[in-house]
Amino acid sequence: MKRSTTRRGHGFTLLETLISLAILLILIMGLLSAMGLALGNISAGQGQQYKAALSEATTQARMLSSRQPLVNAQNYPGAALDTYPIDDDHWAVDPAGAFFTVTPNGEVKELDALNGAVKKCGDAEVPVGTYCREVGLVRGMPNGDVAPIAAFGGFAPQAYTLWTRVSRKGESPARAHVHREVIVQ
Repeated sequence: MKRSTTRRGHGFTLLETLISLAILLILIMGLLSAMGLALGNISAGQGQQYKAALSEATTQARMLSSRQPLVNAQNYPGAALDTYPIDDDHWAVDPAGAFFTVTPNGEVKELDALNGAVKKCGDAEVPVGTYCREVGLVRGMPNGDVAPIAAFGGFAPQAYTLWTRVSRKGESPARAHVHREVIVQ
């Protein structure tokens, strides 16, 4: 009995090689795209971190300073301050320093030339990319309620909410960082 001597060659055909290269190329392009998105998210996260640090610094400074400025608090405007747009009259640029920039190495620098000279974050003198800190001090809790008497042993305390918002000129207002701190006297 005679056996068949035909034998299939070892290795891949040209078509199989081209298909595998195409699949590999698609995977590499997907990875590069994902890396680009990740870098964008990292950059946005760093921006939020800078904004949070700038707003927290104001809150801490106010908490440690004299409580005298609390007498200048505005009455609750009818809605939480974070619902009002940037440059609204319920907000004021921080008199302790409102304008900042971030260097490529991550150092936050105050823009002294703008502080005191500019009244609103959206003014034309403010360069695009500048961080702007606004503050608002409101009598009452963040939602406008009074402080609960039962929580303070029966005496009626006065509550104030210190709002701090840090935005970046040229970014969507939705990306602004808002911080609020309740101060009870």
